[in-house]
Amino acid sequence: VKDDAVGTAPSGAVAATAPDEGAAGAGAGTGAGGAAGAGHRPTVEELELAPPTFTPFTRAPELINRAEITEYLRERYPPGLQQMGIGGQAVLWILLDEQGHVRKALLLRSSGRESLDDAALEATDHMQFSPAVNVGQNVPVWVQLPVVFRVVP
Repeated sequence: VKDDAVGTAPSGAVAATAPDEGAAGAGAGTGAGGAAGAGHRPTVEELELAPPTFTPFTRAPELINRAEITEYLRERYPPGLQQMGIGGQAVLWILLDEQGHVRKALLLRSSGRESLDDAALEATDHMQFSPAVNVGQNVPVWVQLPVVFRVVP
C-alpha cells in the first residue's frame, strides 16, 4: 500500500497521477486485510448516508484504469499552476459499490488549490475499480485515495 501516488513522467513533463495499484485500500476507513466476522453487512445505500466508515474486506479494490485517469488528470492540470511549478495532493474518500462503481466522492484533505481539488473530484466520474471482496462476496467500501499534481523537471 502506497501513500505516494506520484508516477514517473518524461523530463519536463507534468505529472498529475492516479495512485499505483493497490493504493485504493490505503488509509483509515478501508479494510486492512482481515476477514469480517459475523454481523450486519452495510448496504451501499447505508454507507452513502453515513460518514466514511470501515468495512472489512479480504481483497482490496484496485483502480483498473489508472493510465486513463493519469492522462485525464494531466489534461486538467491548470497551465498557470504548471508554469509556476505549483502542485499539491488532494486526498479523497470514495465510496465504491459491490461492483466497484464510484457512488460518492468527498474531499478529505485539500491540495491547497481549489482547481486541483476539483480536478481530482471530477476524475472520480471516470474511475473504474475492481470490487472489494470479503470472504468470497463483493462488498461496498469507502477507500481513501491520494491524487498528486506536480511538475516534473
